[in-house]
Amino acid sequence: MCTEHHNAMVSYFATTGRGLEQFLADEIRDKLQVENMKCMDGKVFFTSDSDVDKLKSLKSAERLMISIDFKPQVRFPYAKGKSRKMIRKITEEISTWEEGLRKWKEFQKQKETDEIPKHCAVSAMDISATQSDRPLNKDGEGDELCNSAEDSGKSCDLMQSCDSDKVEDGIAMCDRTETNETCGPPLMKKLKTDDAEKDGNVVDDSVVRDCVENVSIPSESEKVADDDEKIKFRISCKCTGKLKNYHSPQEFAINMGTVLAQKYGWTIELRKPQLEVSVHVSDEYMLIGLPVTAETLSRRHYIKKIGIRSTIAWCMCNLADIKEGDIVLDPMCGTGTILLEASMSWKNLTCVGGDNHFGQLKFAKFNIKHANMEGKIQLLHSDVKALPLKDACVDCVVSDIPFGLNHSTVEDVKVLYPAMQKEIGRVVKPGGRAVILTSGTMVDFLVEEMTGQKSRIRQFPSDEIEQNVSDSCEGTETAKWVKLDTHYLKIALVHAYICVFQKKG
Repeated sequence: MCTEHHNAMVSYFATTGRGLEQFLADEIRDKLQVENMKCMDGKVFFTSDSDVDKLKSLKSAERLMISIDFKPQVRFPYAKGKSRKMIRKITEEISTWEEGLRKWKEFQKQKETDEIPKHCAVSAMDISATQSDRPLNKDGEGDELCNSAEDSGKSCDLMQSCDSDKVEDGIAMCDRTETNETCGPPLMKKLKTDDAEKDGNVVDDSVVRDCVENVSIPSESEKVADDDEKIKFRISCKCTGKLKNYHSPQEFAINMGTVLAQKYGWTIELRKPQLEVSVHVSDEYMLIGLPVTAETLSRRHYIKKIGIRSTIAWCMCNLADIKEGDIVLDPMCGTGTILLEASMSWKNLTCVGGDNHFGQLKFAKFNIKHANMEGKIQLLHSDVKALPLKDACVDCVVSDIPFGLNHSTVEDVKVLYPAMQKEIGRVVKPGGRAVILTSGTMVDFLVEEMTGQKSRIRQFPSDEIEQNVSDSCEGTETAKWVKLDTHYLKIALVHAYICVFQKKG
């Protein structure tokens, strides 16, 4: 909701992962109609009069801050006494504290709108199977992950025949061999009732309890202080660069907090503050902000079991050029984050996720059920080297493939990547895209396998394993893909790349 006093222009900065700044800037431009922005070191600075709901719709942002002050080229003395005086002087001279606090209070008083949609306007799992053609669960009834013909009229005849015709915990168990046979009904082959009764299971309450126990549920935020009430606050500071060798975050927090308490009458509260002031000090600048929301924007309300970072998953889906009604495949879906980001952000999709780790698929099913997306996402217990799908049935593939930690030897990579390239090349339609996240160690090997051409994308020092991986790849003469783009990003301490490919027509 937007009222008149929300129309004033406010200065913000949003944080994101390193390498994702341009994605965030493009999203801010599209959603908030902002033209003038500045990108720097995992942050995007902008000014907007948008209401809080529009601000919270940014999918590629980690945190959103009201900008209190940005001081470039600030240098703090090494001496503790001089540094303390400088910190206090800078804090006292900032004139935007009260205006920033006023805007922060306005945001906190607005009603939260993070409700999970119970139903979608149009089901994306539109299939033309009858009730009797749906996969069976333990009780011999159709599994809830597939919709009946009454729900839709679109046909998604995707599945090839499966050697293991069973459903376990609501997940299709598909071990495909090389074959051109197709299953009778769309999506899934009909299961015999006696096989379902023998082998089928359903996810019991213990699985749900295990998932919930591993999720930290945030406590309700405290009541926002009235205009005439003292605000309870604390300062969270991060020091980076050479500066952190001489000054601690506590030094900045103590001195800045003392000034704010004395000048504005705010109360320091370290355990349960109403307001948390964020400060980042580096060798090049000092940045101060107030968070628009108590939780990070990247913490999705519809994802309980976290896998790949949600901001990265959304950016990957955005690069896939997904269109309404597309069929999206993640052959190594893990906990289903990519599939959920696609289903939540694009309309009328059919999403299919596969994984050979049944435990991960249980978490994916839990996430899908929590997000009320059971009718939009189909899960398969399958191997990326032998996908149980028909030829040219998928519009795009989006996947976070192994980074080389579990497949770090040349022999392992030679088996996984070429087989994956062959299979996704088989199931993706001509002109379709594949968006793949891989490590800097494996990026050149991946590009060479997909395109059949030599690649030298990696720009950081390589170790012996990386050199061996790159040298071992000779590409393939029958490559089906063209490389459209690569995007570098850093995930914690790991160098990574998002690679975008398009299948030749």
